[in-house]
Amino acid sequence: MTEDLVQQIGDTWADSGLSERHKAALILADAYLNESGAPTPAQREVIRSQFTEAQIVEIGATLAMVHGLSKVLI
Repeated sequence: MTEDLVQQIGDTWADSGLSERHKAALILADAYLNESGAPTPAQREVIRSQFTEAQIVEIGATLAMVHGLSKVLI
């Protein structure tokens, strides 16, 4: 991941020049980390267009582990 990519991640990432794959990963991360709950049907379609079911599970497991670790370290 380059510094340019990192700088595009913020409140307006959906309108950024990030790839559709990066945006799909951020949709998944936002759904997991925010209180809004599960992704909408349209968001799920975007996620599934970019990742296999196995990749979605792997991203979800990674989010859970990193989020849990952050709670332990606080």
